[in-house]
Amino acid sequence: METLPQLTRNIRILVIDDDPDILESCRLALKRRFSHLRTEQDPAKIREIVQDDPFDVVLMDMNFRSGDTTGADGLYWLRKIRFLNPDAAVIMMTAYAGISLAVQAMKEGALDFITKPWDNQHLVDTVSAAAHYALSSREMRRLRMQTRLAPCEGEQLMKSLAAHSPAVKEICEDVAKVAPTDASILLSGSSGSGKTALAQMLHRQSFRSSRPLISLELEALTEEQMEFRLFGGSGDSSLQNGHPRLSLLEQANGGTLLLQNIDRLPLRLQSRLLSAKQNRAFVFPGRKSPTELNIRWLTTSRQNRAALLSDEAFRNDLLYELGTVELRLPLLANHRDEIPGMISGFLRYFAQKYRKAVRTPDKASLRKLCEYPWPGNLGEMRQEMESLVVKGDAPYIAVEELSLHQHSTGVVSRNNLNLDEMEKATIRMALQKHKGNLSRASRELGVGRTTLYRKLEKYGI
Repeated sequence: METLPQLTRNIRILVIDDDPDILESCRLALKRRFSHLRTEQDPAKIREIVQDDPFDVVLMDMNFRSGDTTGADGLYWLRKIRFLNPDAAVIMMTAYAGISLAVQAMKEGALDFITKPWDNQHLVDTVSAAAHYALSSREMRRLRMQTRLAPCEGEQLMKSLAAHSPAVKEICEDVAKVAPTDASILLSGSSGSGKTALAQMLHRQSFRSSRPLISLELEALTEEQMEFRLFGGSGDSSLQNGHPRLSLLEQANGGTLLLQNIDRLPLRLQSRLLSAKQNRAFVFPGRKSPTELNIRWLTTSRQNRAALLSDEAFRNDLLYELGTVELRLPLLANHRDEIPGMISGFLRYFAQKYRKAVRTPDKASLRKLCEYPWPGNLGEMRQEMESLVVKGDAPYIAVEELSLHQHSTGVVSRNNLNLDEMEKATIRMALQKHKGNLSRASRELGVGRTTLYRKLEKYGI
């Protein structure tokens, strides 16, 4: 696998200056680091050069006419390059540096500014940073193409269910209200309630829909893994398949970042994330200057906003930044009258997906489906209905076909000494006592939060 210096070595660099001595100085300073280097004196050839070979990095003089110090020529050709190759990283060069001219060049799309005479190491460092930027831009284009082609079945299912469930319809209407804004959204609800699907809907209905939706599930990661994925690393560890491994903050720049189970983020990383969110910028490893961040923030949690605010392991100021709006997903068990309609919606959706006839539960199976508590919420119902459509061909669904799991109501009989049932009931009582606050419940139970999370998943709570 190539290292990052080897990758940047293959970057194509174009240097344009009317002074042949400047061109030779650039060539000598850069040739050891970069193998593809072209020099040109006449800016009029820019169109021909860029069209024939779209260079990754362009170093260009600001003044091409004798006695001219206004920088007008350089700005003119900068606009031409940005039009012909918007992804090129352009560095402007001049012997007549001025703050106003530098600012104007940056506004026109220049990445950096170098004054003559330069320090050779500074020149190499500046071009190397531009080369890394060019590689990152290339990777971002690849990620955007993947995002546009990615399927979004969860969103389609939620829209289908909205026709059969007032509760789902209401939450979808809330999504439609807040999606066009750039507000940070906290999606709270139990496992399987549809948080990820709603996050997809929020992104697709926003003005960022053509940009990436980048997602990270925090629960299964160690603190070190979270830090590396979110903020990036340096050296060979930052490469993947020979390309720069962009941090998720970089990948989501211009688009949407979804952090699932945000309450799993350790306090140390909460501080770093808060800084990035508040400052709208971050200094990534191996960089000298901060990168501006333009991100729509979405987060999910099993705990609602009130529980997170009372959780000592989660910073309130970060919650205020990430949870401007809370969308609470309903529990299926609290909308039992809508279960028949949801079942019908799922069966119709999967029948269309698999090109099979629509199946209908008979009276006995419908009764059992309506009485079942659905501890796994919509996710469990989806799995059950999809299985019934895929495996069955008869027009009616019989009770024998159902594969519903046994479920405890949380009350343990004196004659029931099953350890799992007793543990599940105890966890339910602790959660009820502490109103869903996982930190307090875990302390009451005498287990760590990670252990409690695993048991919640195990029992479908």
